[in-house]
Amino acid sequence: MQIEDLYKKFLETNKITTDTRSDVSGSMFFALKGTNFDANKFAINAINKGAKYAIVDDKALPKNDHLIFVSDSLKTLQELAKYHRKNLKLPIIGITGSNGKTTTKELLDIVLKKKFRNFSTHGNLNNHIGLPLSILQITKKHEIAVLEIGANHKGENEFLTNICQPDIGLTTNIGKDHLGEFGGFKGVIEAYKEFTDYFIGKNDKLFFLNNDDTKLINLCKNVKTIRFGKCNLPADICGKIVEKSFPLKIIISNNSKYYKFENFKINTNFFGNYNIYNVLATVSIALHFKLTTAQIKQAIESYIPKNNRSEIISWGSNKIILDAYNANPTSMQSVIKDFAELKQKNKIVILGSMFELGKYSESEHKEIIDLLKTLSFINIILVGKGFEAFKDLIKCNFFQNSIDLRKWLQKQNFNNNYFLVKGSRGEKLEKSFIGLK
Repeated sequence: MQIEDLYKKFLETNKITTDTRSDVSGSMFFALKGTNFDANKFAINAINKGAKYAIVDDKALPKNDHLIFVSDSLKTLQELAKYHRKNLKLPIIGITGSNGKTTTKELLDIVLKKKFRNFSTHGNLNNHIGLPLSILQITKKHEIAVLEIGANHKGENEFLTNICQPDIGLTTNIGKDHLGEFGGFKGVIEAYKEFTDYFIGKNDKLFFLNNDDTKLINLCKNVKTIRFGKCNLPADICGKIVEKSFPLKIIISNNSKYYKFENFKINTNFFGNYNIYNVLATVSIALHFKLTTAQIKQAIESYIPKNNRSEIISWGSNKIILDAYNANPTSMQSVIKDFAELKQKNKIVILGSMFELGKYSESEHKEIIDLLKTLSFINIILVGKGFEAFKDLIKCNFFQNSIDLRKWLQKQNFNNNYFLVKGSRGEKLEKSFIGLK
């Protein structure tokens, strides 16, 4: 079946499913395969549960009017999403970067809703499966879309960018993420070059540039840009941190010929000075779409961090800065330095291993230890294999996993402390605080 004909059948449903445990009624079910599963086995079940069509690539399945046979279900899903994108008559904002993608996406979502019926990526559906699924959820009722692009190996940013074909681009920053998969920091830069290259020579498209990231500046020499930053270098939209405290307060100022507005202050609910770039990117793009500074300020100030991303939770008289959704060397160093600068007393650092670093894991974990040695933390807690080899190089408590840490925390009597909790998703550090009173 040609993609044009398959698209007509998709328009009959406007609903894609990949899991028969969800509501498949009236949907187009895609039978995807992975290392440990083959959804072709559930295609007939999907039809029996009400799916209108099932896209399958197992030729052994019996003929059925509702089964559509293709050579590769995943590639067909991706091609269908690309075809749907070409038929969408709305601006799409594509966001990638080492750190802050999801936070910026969520900020943009809450701001743009002040004016538009917008769509944004749900959760972290940003990879070779999630991005196509996200695009296929965009309908005629939407006026603008914000799509997160997440890559962890060479060529993926280029592939995903060509599927979503963004009109507006943003790379939040370039840091040491997925060093193992990208083959070192040079490979990381090349990966994000795949995204910026899409915008070269295209004056009908616009890239919002973090002007404090010299690596990004070098990639955007032939790209139409609007720049934001801390005013260390000339930028269109500038931000200044009012004081190094929690929560983060930012003064936004205008140096742009594109916008007309008076300086204004945003009182965020964020911890961490690094979040200034997530805020500045959001402000810059929102201004481009002609939202007022009052709308932008109100929306950003209403945003409460959640889902283990700079989330603030209480444990008795203690406050926990839970930033344990993920971690890489760049984000971990930033959050540690910002936590060290907090004026609050009784600060306790809990750090979990950083994953997906490959052969760079040992040296990058050692750098974190070296950084901790230069700071004045009295209580340091390390968790996981990444830090195990260095536990004797610094005064600390070490635990193999979050479960062991929780057992230890239950026996302690902490009062009026500030905790920083940072680690990769695989360590699941948030579980350390489940059930604590």
